[in-house]
Amino acid sequence: MPFNFNDLTPLARAGVPERSTRFTPELTLWNDTLPGGGAWSGIVRRGTALRFTDVAGRANIAVLMFAHPQHTERYCMPDTLKSQHTAFLTRGHTCQSDMGKAICSIPEDTCGWHDTVCGVIDAAALKAQYGDKPYQQHRNAMHRIGQDGLLVELTKW
Repeated sequence: MPFNFNDLTPLARAGVPERSTRFTPELTLWNDTLPGGGAWSGIVRRGTALRFTDVAGRANIAVLMFAHPQHTERYCMPDTLKSQHTAFLTRGHTCQSDMGKAICSIPEDTCGWHDTVCGVIDAAALKAQYGDKPYQQHRNAMHRIGQDGLLVELTKW
């Protein structure tokens, strides 16, 4: 599906720098595949695009975003959904900060919608769903808790 800048909401268009380049694979600066339960964090500058791809067809992603360098301004899911009168995010939507600013925009989407309401799994829910499976017993097939991954990445900044 071709991307048309004019299809974006005015708020999303305001977040695009004056000069931006349509993504092509040749522009990829860094590529990584995260295992289930894996985590990553980094500084993403204005005008830089992130592309998330579910290679197995059954994954989800938990994303926290903070303004840099002042980490007191962060992504706010309720404000994001309320300001755009939607329950799901897709192409043309923006993610709002808790201070009402667009923190990022979604210029392209091959899924069609993204559920922003469900959070990451915690230790109790993981144990209830999958049972108690220690690493020593299940080796690399151990289950990782998304909540722990987010906390580890937050401590880096």
